[in-house]
Amino acid sequence: MLIIALVSKKQNMSHLTLSQRYEIKALHVAQKSATFIAHYLNIHRSTVYRELERNSAGKRYEAAEADRRAATRCRWRSRPRKRSAAMEQQIVRYLRDGLSPEQIAGRCRLEGIDMISATSIYKYIYDDRKKEGAMQILAPTTS
Repeated sequence: MLIIALVSKKQNMSHLTLSQRYEIKALHVAQKSATFIAHYLNIHRSTVYRELERNSAGKRYEAAEADRRAATRCRWRSRPRKRSAAMEQQIVRYLRDGLSPEQIAGRCRLEGIDMISATSIYKYIYDDRKKEGAMQILAPTTS
C-alpha cells in the first residue's frame, strides 16, 4: 500500500525536474488524480495537467521523453534579443522577396535560423525608414 504525506504549502518552482517527472509517471500509472499528484509533489495541479497534456503520447506518459521535450521547448524559447548584421541582411532579403515580418520570423523559426520577433522586425523597418536607410527602397510608392 502506498502511503503519502500531503504538504499544504506550495513551492515556487519554475521547472519540473527529471525525478519529479518520474514521480508523476509512477503516480499516473497508479491512476492517481492530478490533484493528488500535485499535492504529493508540492506543485500546483495545473502544472501536472499541463505536463501530462504536453508530454503524453496517446495516453502514455514517459518521464525521460517528457524531460527531453521540455528541454527542446526551452531551447526554442531562448530567442536572440539583439539584432545582428546577419539578421538585418536576412530581413532585407526576405522583404525584397515579398515576405511580411510575421512570415520572416515564422520561416526563420521553422528553419532554425536565429531571428528577432516580428514586432522587432517592424520596429527595425520603421527606424530604418526614418533614417532613409536600406528599407527606403522597399517603401511603398505613393501615387
